Order: sequence, then C-alpha cells, then structure tokens
Amino acid sequence: MMKLSTMKKMVATLNENWQSPLGEKIMELWEHDPGSLYYVRSSANSVFSFTRQGVRRYLRFNDECERIRASIEAEMDVLLYLREQSIRAGQPVKSRNGRYVEEVPTQWGTFHATVFEAVEGNQIDDEQLTEEQFVAWGRGLGRLHHIFKQMPKETSERRPDWRNHLESVRDTVPAEEEAIHRELGLVLHWAESLEQTEDTYGLIHYDFDMDNQHWVGDDVGVFDFDECARYWYAADIAFTLKDLWLEGTEGAHPGIQQFVRGYALETSVDPLLPEQIPWFIRMYELILYADLYRSVDIDPTSDHPEWLMGLNCIADASVR
Repeated sequence: MMKLSTMKKMVATLNENWQSPLGEKIMELWEHDPGSLYYVRSSANSVFSFTRQGVRRYLRFNDECERIRASIEAEMDVLLYLREQSIRAGQPVKSRNGRYVEEVPTQWGTFHATVFEAVEGNQIDDEQLTEEQFVAWGRGLGRLHHIFKQMPKETSERRPDWRNHLESVRDTVPAEEEAIHRELGLVLHWAESLEQTEDTYGLIHYDFDMDNQHWVGDDVGVFDFDECARYWYAADIAFTLKDLWLEGTEGAHPGIQQFVRGYALETSVDPLLPEQIPWFIRMYELILYADLYRSVDIDPTSDHPEWLMGLNCIADASVR
C-alpha cells in the first residue's frame, strides 16, 4: 500500500468523472484514444483504464518515492520472459519513445509509469469456487512456478528477496514494538534454516489472489507482478491460501487440498508444505504490518477527506 499522503495527492487530481490531469499528462507518452482515460483504483499503485483503437489497456504509475525505476524494469523483464511461455500474463506496452518504463516529471511530482495490455477473461469470486476451479487455480500457480524454474537467473535475481522484505520490517517498525521484533527474530531464524534448491526456491508471484486473475473457462490468466520476489515456492502457496488456512483448523478447508492437488499436476510440491504454511503466513503478516505502518503518514488531527480518514483508521487499527 502506498503512503496515504501520496494517495491523497493523486486522488486530489480527480474530477467528478474520475478523470485526472495527472493521468492525462502521463498518458501523453503512450498511444491512446482521446478522452478514454478513467481512474480505477489506488493501492500499491495508481491504476487507470483507457483504450487504444477501442482495445482496453491499463496505465499504472507510482510516485518516485514509492518504487525505484530499476525494480520496475526488472518486473518488465519477467513479463517479457513470460510472453513466450505457456501462460497468459499481462504484457507491457512500449511508449511512444519505445520504452516500457517512463519517468515522468509533472507539477505533482515525478512518477514512474507503465502500460499493460488487458488480460482476457473474467474475475471469479473465490468464495464460490467449485472443486474443479480450486484445482484449476492451483494448477495455474503450479504452471507459473514450473515456468519460473526455467527462468534465467539474471532475470529473476534483479527482483527483491525475502531477506529484503524482512529487513524492511526491521527498518520500518520502531524498536519499541518489542513483540513485532521478537516475532521477526523467530521468523528470520526459521527461514534461515530452510534449504534453497532449484526445485524449492526461486521467483514467486507473491500476490496470486483472484483479484489479480482473469479466467477463460478453467484457464487462469494472471497480472500484477509488481510484488514478484525470490522466495520458496511454498511461500507463494501459503500467501495465496492464507485466508482459507486461517478459516479452517490446521488447513482443514477442502479447497486447500484441491488447490495443492492441481498445483502438483504442473510441478513438484515440497513434502514439508503443511509445516511451512503457518510459518510463511507469519512472515507475510510481518511484512504486511510494516507496509501498513509505513503507509500511515498523515496527521489525523488535520483536515482530510472522509475516505482518506477511513483508510487511515483501518490501517492504523491494523498496526495497533
């Protein structure tokens, strides 16, 4: 999640029709149908939809304080590798200047921007998945991991890893929050004990939720690779299934078994997965805590829009 102050600055540029002069300024660098750019959402990124010759595409940008250009360029290299593989992944589109990533100075600040093709298909509500769909969901992640296992190391190694994420927790959360730092020490010690092999460790999507997928039948198309990082493949399974795991008793939700069964149709499953999932969920929650802590950067006593104060209360409550 971006800093709330950054989100406030961007959302303040929107008019009543969900259009933005900031978005239009950035959009000048890509071919598009005039007047077709509309705001979609802000979370880790600001996202707008638009059309080019009637075809849907998406503009994504970040304030330079949120993400460095090199990290975004490394993400583009991952997507370009996937372009030639047996999976549907949202592909980047070159700007008028022939670049996938543009650095755009504006009166609101400097932003890093990218454009993506839309992934064909429809979103599915994960609360209404059938047994066959759970299998297909797992198979989609298994196929992605199988492809990642073949990826050249020079492509994946430019992305962050689990140590970078845990170091960010250490650097972000004040030392006075002793319970968080104790938990961090336990999780770090556990992670350092894990073996890293080509079959168990590599690039993961990190956010393989239904919100980042479009389905055509049982075929899963995936997008939003901006969080992809180097972890154990089991971590991606844990992050994807965390809500189901916590809902059940020690992973008893039937969807978990169906998901893993589908995953195993495409690539190997670590036999220690059941033991690892709770630990990886603890790791995820530490990282999320630090992200939320960082995002809460507005003065609650100042005058802010109601929607922003609502987000601030939710984020603040999550880290208290």
